[in-house]
Amino acid sequence: MSFLTPTLIVELGGLLFGLAYIVCAHSKSNYSWIFGIVSALCIIYVDVIKTQLYFDALLHVFFLGMSCIGLYLWSKGSQTKKVIRISRMPTSSYFVYLAISGLIAGAAGYLLDVQTQAAFPYLDCFQMMLSIFATFLIIYCVINAWSYWIIVDLISIALYVLTQAYLLAVLYVAYLVSNSLMWKQWRIDYKDPAHKSRQSGRLFGQG
Repeated sequence: MSFLTPTLIVELGGLLFGLAYIVCAHSKSNYSWIFGIVSALCIIYVDVIKTQLYFDALLHVFFLGMSCIGLYLWSKGSQTKKVIRISRMPTSSYFVYLAISGLIAGAAGYLLDVQTQAAFPYLDCFQMMLSIFATFLIIYCVINAWSYWIIVDLISIALYVLTQAYLLAVLYVAYLVSNSLMWKQWRIDYKDPAHKSRQSGRLFGQG
C-alpha cells in the first residue's frame, strides 16, 4: 500500500516497541531495555527525517544510552537492587528546575531557530531538559519527577500532532496514562510508612 512509506513504517515501529516497553516496564521485565532501545532508534529516525524535532532526537539518544546501560547490567546479572525511600523535593527546588529548563530552552532554542529548520525548537528543548531532570529524579525516587513527566508527555503529544507524527502522539498518550498511574501509586506509597520505598534502576517514565 502506497501510504506505508518507509518513514511511516519506522514510526509504527516506534509506537509498537514503545508500547511493548511500557508493558514490560510495568511488569518489571528486563526485556523492557530491548524494546526501549528499538523504540528510541525509531523515534530518532522519525525526528531527524520527518518532524525535525532535533532536541527530541537528542533526548532519545540519551534514552538509548540509558537503555544500553540497563541492558548491559542485565546481561552481566549486576543490575542494581538498591532500595531508596521515596522523597519529595522542596517547592522552591521544583520551580528552580523548571526555570533552568526554560533558560536553557531559550538559549539553545534560539541557536537552532536561527541556524536550522528545526520545528518548535524552544518547546522541544524545554521538554528535553525537563525529561533529563525527571530521569535522574526518578532514579533517586523523588516523587515530584512524575509531575515533570506529565508535563513532558503533554508537550510531546502536542509537538507530534503539530509535526504530523500521529503514531508517536498515540505512544505519548500511552506514556501519559502510564506515568499518571505510576504517580498515583507513588503518592499512595509515599503516604504509607510501610511502603515508603522503591527499588531504583527502572526508568518507568522514559518517554
